[in-house]
Formats: sequence, structure tokens, C-alpha cells
Amino acid sequence: MKSLNEKVAYLKGLADGMELDTSVKQNRLLMVMIDILEDMAYSIEDIQDLTDELYEDCQIDCSEDCQYQCPNCGELIDIEEKMIENGEQLICPECNEPIKVAIDFDEDPEE
Repeated sequence: MKSLNEKVAYLKGLADGMELDTSVKQNRLLMVMIDILEDMAYSIEDIQDLTDELYEDCQIDCSEDCQYQCPNCGELIDIEEKMIENGEQLICPECNEPIKVAIDFDEDPEE
């Protein structure tokens, strides 16, 4: 499967091969649109790369401890994986309300 960048490059190559007269408004519009598509494709690729990197970092950083936002007061709480696995009752240290956490640490990100 071709990437978005490859598809836009192919489209740009087709337009360049047609040697469109850019003094014609419609042709100029078409070329500007293709340039914008190219910029968008590169931006999307950058975002995908950053997302992949952040996901990998989270897999490393969250392997044993995670942060969870209390649904009652909004406080960020550090939670150990084994606390959830053991079914321990979690209490927010800020508002002292019980917290129900449903996190699947074994979930495969590829699914």
C-alpha cells in the first residue's frame, strides 16, 4: 500500500507531466491545490511519527506505574499496576473518594 506522500507525489508528477499552462486560472488553482496536498501529507506523516513515538514512550513509562485522573476532583494520581491487578480499593488522596479504574495493561496496541 502506498503512503499518502507517495500518492501525492504521483499526482504531482502527473500534473507536471501534463505541462499545464499556469497562466490559465483553472490550471493554477489545480497546481496550488496539489502543493497544499503535498504540505498536508508531510504534516500528517510528522503527526503519525510523533504519535508512534509518544505511544512507545508511554509503553515504557507506564509499564509499572500510570497516572489516572480522579473522576471526582480531577487530581492526577499515581497508580501502580499491581494495585489494579490485585483489585485493591483505590482512594483519591485529594478528595478521599473511592475510584474505579479499568485499565487493561496487557492490551495489545496492534489490535
